[in-house]
Amino acid sequence: MKRIAIFAASVMLAAVFASCGKETGKYGINDKASDEVKVFDKKVEGEADLIDKAEALQSKVDDIFMKNNVYVELYVEMKDDNSLIKVDNFDDIKDKSKVAKTYNIVRYENGALMNLTEMPNPAGREFENIYNSLYDEQGNIVKFQRVSRFTIEQVSQFIETSAYYFDKNHEAVKKDYGIIDLLNMDRVVNPGEAESSPGRIQYDVFLTAKDFNEAHPLK
Repeated sequence: MKRIAIFAASVMLAAVFASCGKETGKYGINDKASDEVKVFDKKVEGEADLIDKAEALQSKVDDIFMKNNVYVELYVEMKDDNSLIKVDNFDDIKDKSKVAKTYNIVRYENGALMNLTEMPNPAGREFENIYNSLYDEQGNIVKFQRVSRFTIEQVSQFIETSAYYFDKNHEAVKKDYGIIDLLNMDRVVNPGEAESSPGRIQYDVFLTAKDFNEAHPLK
C-alpha cells in the first residue's frame, strides 16, 4: 500500500482554519507562530475567482487520492541525496532511517506537476508535518497548505494549519490559519504557544514546478 493515507488528514483538518496572516518570501513563507494574529488579505481584484479555482483543483486532487490513488506517484528523498527515487511501496525501503522525506505526486495528463505532498520523516512520532502544494498546468503555484501536529511536554497536542492562496505573480494574496489543542478541544489556543516546539520545522515553498524539479531531480 502506498504511503498516502497521511494526506487524508490534511483534508479533514482544513475545517479548523480561521482567517489570519503572514508575509511571504521569494523561496518560502515565514511562518512564525506569534505573527499569526495579523490579518492577511490583500483584497485583490479577482480574489474570489482565484480561490474558487484553487479549491476546485484541490477537490480534484482529493478525489484522486480517495478514489483513484493508482495515479498517485510515491517518491523518497534520502538524507544524503536531494534527488528523488520512485518506489511502489514505502515498505520496500530497506533502511527507513535514511529517508529524509517522502513525496506523493499527482500529474496532469501531459505529465506536468499538479500536486506535491511533502512529508518529512522524523526520527520519532512526537510531531508530524505535511506540506501540500497545488500547481496550474503552466507550473505556477496556486495554493500551499501546511498541516503540523506536535506535542509539548505531553500536556498539549497541537494541530496547526495554514493555507496560502497565490496570484499569477506568485504572491500570496490570502491566508487561512487555525490551531487547536487535541487534548483540550474547548481551549482557545494562542498561536505563540506553539512557537518553541521542535515540531515547527523549517520548510520551503516551491513557487513553480520548475523550482521543485530543479531542486529535486528524479533518479
